[in-house]
Amino acid sequence: MRAALNFTLPDDDYEFHAALSGQQALRALSDINHKCRSLIRHGDADSEVMDLAETIRNMIPAGLLECDL
Repeated sequence: MRAALNFTLPDDDYEFHAALSGQQALRALSDINHKCRSLIRHGDADSEVMDLAETIRNMIPAGLLECDL
């Protein structure tokens, strides 16, 4: 299977760069998710920080579903 993305530059410059960096963005979200999980699991922070880490972890899957990922 082959796929091609076509952009009209410079009009589609933002979309072009978003398509190029999509893999990096998913990797960054995965890294944030793992760091939050580690904070929660190991209790390395105060309860406020751990609550925030849990909130962020819950937001990641919901955000990915909104984007159809």
